[in-house]
Amino acid sequence: MIPNKPIVIIYYPGKDRCNSTSTSNRMWIKNWFNELENGLDKIAQIKPIYIYKDNEGLKKYKGIVEWKKDPNGTVEHHFFKHHYPCLSFTVISNTGNYISFFSEFAKEHVWQLTREMYK
Repeated sequence: MIPNKPIVIIYYPGKDRCNSTSTSNRMWIKNWFNELENGLDKIAQIKPIYIYKDNEGLKKYKGIVEWKKDPNGTVEHHFFKHHYPCLSFTVISNTGNYISFFSEFAKEHVWQLTREMYK
């Protein structure tokens, strides 16, 4: 039996002008990701999977987000074929349908699409 839970992937393509010029401090970043995860926990009792293509620029997330290397470029190949600036995300339903959002996004948008894919 396949669990009825969606998968949320937050994708970091590598350092670019959008994700490297932010004036956000570590406390703001920590709060933002905590709120993201708390919302996903309330919606579907899940945590996002954080995947990166290139780890340059990820130092500001150290101790806040545990990023994992995109194995063999699999996530990039299937969902993020181009380098979209900032971070992107995709939500995959238990049936394999998915919705991807490219570039900068609000956590509320992740929650909305997760709700839709969890129905």
